[in-house]
Amino acid sequence: PFYKNSLSALSAKRLNMDIPVSIAIVLAFSASAYATVKSGGEVYFESVSMFVFFLLLGRFFEQRAKKKAAMVSSNLLKLVPTTANKIASDNSVDSVPAKTLAIGDLVLVKPGETIPADGMIVSGTSHVNEAVLTGEQLPVAKSQGQWAYASTINIDSPITLRVEVERGEQLISRIIKLQEQAQGEKPYLANLADTLSQYVIIGILVLATSTYIGWTVVGNEHALWYAIAVLVATCPCALSLATPSAYTCAGATMSSNGLLLRSGKALDTLTKVNHICFDKTGTVTTGEFSITLIETTSDREHVLAVAAALESFSQHPIA
Repeated sequence: PFYKNSLSALSAKRLNMDIPVSIAIVLAFSASAYATVKSGGEVYFESVSMFVFFLLLGRFFEQRAKKKAAMVSSNLLKLVPTTANKIASDNSVDSVPAKTLAIGDLVLVKPGETIPADGMIVSGTSHVNEAVLTGEQLPVAKSQGQWAYASTINIDSPITLRVEVERGEQLISRIIKLQEQAQGEKPYLANLADTLSQYVIIGILVLATSTYIGWTVVGNEHALWYAIAVLVATCPCALSLATPSAYTCAGATMSSNGLLLRSGKALDTLTKVNHICFDKTGTVTTGEFSITLIETTSDREHVLAVAAALESFSQHPIA
């Protein structure tokens, strides 16, 4: 992969960290092979192997971080159910794959089920939990003529929904696209690192060449190894790998904690934030309701019994 990336960069008239790495590997291996054939001199096969091992290990961690970030984004799609209760022209209800729903189809959503598509409620009244989209756990009342969104949960009563949006254009799908777009955007520091690495690599190549020429002029037989040591020791791996990896991990961690990035540049400005304004309580609460205090003006046990009786048949979360 180092040689392939080096050739690709050179063909595009660019420099990347794989170029000094490739030169170091080729020179060290070639010199060691020459020493082996001539039965004289030093060999550094194990050093080359160790160097490649650690570089590949770094890339493994980088790719794993990117894969984890991609999985976090794709997990949002799992919030959309795989099947839907489609109402046929004869009013019969059939279970069909949700991805086959088309605009104009009527869907029956029972209490406790996840809504399979974005659409308009044509009959029924219920409460819908839209926490997955808004962060607000308090159910929202929905009735005929109002919109309901895929991945939200119907709570109390059955509703009939008319599909109004194609699957790829649903709100949850657009959120996922924004996430993928944010991951593809390079923040300021990442772009700066790429720009700096170009000059660093030029400096490394010039320095390594100067080292070889200088020690050769002096007459030192280890001139080649000194030049290779410069290439290896000054390779800008941290500059080229650490920056994108850090941003990738940051985005994945934010997503797993319920924070969705709309732009990669947001991470640059996040460090300058000193005030945060929340538009609703749902963004800072867990959504798990609990009774913290009960005040009664008469017999406590009687009041609790009446309250329990009133709410015993309700499926509302607060009840």
